[in-house]
Amino acid sequence: MAKKLPRTTWQRPLWSVLANHRLSSMRVSNGKLFVTSDRLVFCPHRLDSAVFGGSWSVKRTDIRSVSVEPPGTTSILGLSVRSLVDIEISSDSMEQFLVFSPQMTIQRLKQELFS
Repeated sequence: MAKKLPRTTWQRPLWSVLANHRLSSMRVSNGKLFVTSDRLVFCPHRLDSAVFGGSWSVKRTDIRSVSVEPPGTTSILGLSVRSLVDIEISSDSMEQFLVFSPQMTIQRLKQELFS
């Protein structure tokens, strides 16, 4: 089961989705992606948290864009994967998440983050 939103954020989740956070071409962390009133937060499962470290988060104001990377353009563990959700951060970095329904996730993220 995915970890709940850390108490240190003291924010109520507005929306969440099960997701895998792409840490490198050889590593993903399983967990849940949350949108709160102030941040986008990824919380890994307990096992992944113990192995790969804690949660990841970014302020909503630091997010430049969200988009879907077409299937087959990225590989994880040497295997071509389905579409990834790309989160572009204002620090010129990119975070990628593998979700069940990328198009629906993008629509919801845009609605929650930019409206």
